[in-house]
Amino acid sequence: MSGADPGGEAPGPDAGVPAPLIGALRIPAQLQGPTDTVTPFGGRTTSWTPLTTLWLSLTPGRSVEVNEAGLPPRRRTRAAAIARDNPAAVRGTRLVIGAEAPWRILDVSRQSPARGFMTLTLERET
Repeated sequence: MSGADPGGEAPGPDAGVPAPLIGALRIPAQLQGPTDTVTPFGGRTTSWTPLTTLWLSLTPGRSVEVNEAGLPPRRRTRAAAIARDNPAAVRGTRLVIGAEAPWRILDVSRQSPARGFMTLTLERET
């Protein structure tokens, strides 16, 4: 598939939706941050360190198949999640929900849907 945005679109966070009730945040997700370390042979590796647990309301977005030369086809999915505001949630961290593939945080909007909440734009490949 070709196009300017092969990852599809995440659902729009500003659709005039009121802030979710705390009870609507039903999905626990572990927020993880990258930790770069030097290997004994002088290389670098990244491991993921648990930072906190966020409770989410997850809205799956569109999923597309990505084909690149020399690589097996894979599926890229985007989603939006609403959670209580947490300063540890920044672009480049990731969310792990159960045994699923981790979600990369592409964007954090602390201005919607309401004060005290944030909207996360997520992406993962499976």
